[in-house]
Amino acid sequence: MVLCKSSACGQFTSEELAYLEAFDTTIDGSADGITGRVKATTAAPNTISSTSWLVTYASDPTFTAFSTSTQAVLYYFDRK
Repeated sequence: MVLCKSSACGQFTSEELAYLEAFDTTIDGSADGITGRVKATTAAPNTISSTSWLVTYASDPTFTAFSTSTQAVLYYFDRK
């Protein structure tokens, strides 16, 4: 699942980052944006299909710590 602030995946504000860090802490136990199932990246997806909601990246995004440069958060989950 990819979380963006808009269809253009612009940069998050400090207030929005606080919410994402809380989400990361809830899922992973820490808010680093790099390890665990919640990842932060400064790269916006190349395409987002509004009909199928399929998100694609031309190459694998690099995961980084949460910052005001963060443009997307990827949540990797599976069925238990």
